Amino acid sequence: FIVVPIWKSISDECKDLITRMIAPVEKRITAQEVLDDPWIKKYTDKESKIEVPLIVTQNLKKFKGAEQVKKVVLTYLATQLSEQEIEPIKKLFIALDNNGDGKLSMDEIEKGLKELKNAKDLVELVQAMDTDKSGFVDYNEFLAAAIGEEVYLNKEKLKQAFNVFDKDRSGKIDSDELKAVIGSELKGENEEIWRDMIKEADIDGDGQIDFDEFFKMMYNLKIK
Repeated sequence: FIVVPIWKSISDECKDLITRMIAPVEKRITAQEVLDDPWIKKYTDKESKIEVPLIVTQNLKKFKGAEQVKKVVLTYLATQLSEQEIEPIKKLFIALDNNGDGKLSMDEIEKGLKELKNAKDLVELVQAMDTDKSGFVDYNEFLAAAIGEEVYLNKEKLKQAFNVFDKDRSGKIDSDELKAVIGSELKGENEEIWRDMIKEADIDGDGQIDFDEFFKMMYNLKIK
């Protein structure tokens, strides 16, 4: 770290964690390792009252109403966000993750939100984040559902996401490419699920999603 006044009051443990979080991608620690860090655990107050900001609730509602293919794209985009962009959401996840294992069980969700006025609705919204049907909501699923559209709805980030799915660089995404990228996350799903996902955004009916269709699909989240 460059020594500047603000860092003089920061502990060595905190500096070490930040250093590992902003390291080059190949050396950067994972979300689970962040959650397991002694400094995080030291300052995580599991007894404090959990609060869910209104904007987060609104984001969760949009996510629940979105098509499956949008949820998949958002889950990818969540992995590309900076710590600054996800800080408020990370704090909420840590507060709910009572045992610190990096994923939320249905029991943790219900217990963590039970004191809130709209607890029943929030529990249903959070449970809907389980896009891979694992029975848990992992960190990336939580981020994907809770982040605001102002964070990810820009052409550069969407183009980056599109290119991840457009494996053959044809300018279009087909069901085989979709399956190749996320197939391991949806074990047990039949072949029809991939074609159905493509149909959700396939405006011209050619069985593929081009970038224009992809772009419109993502921006339609605003009017869900």
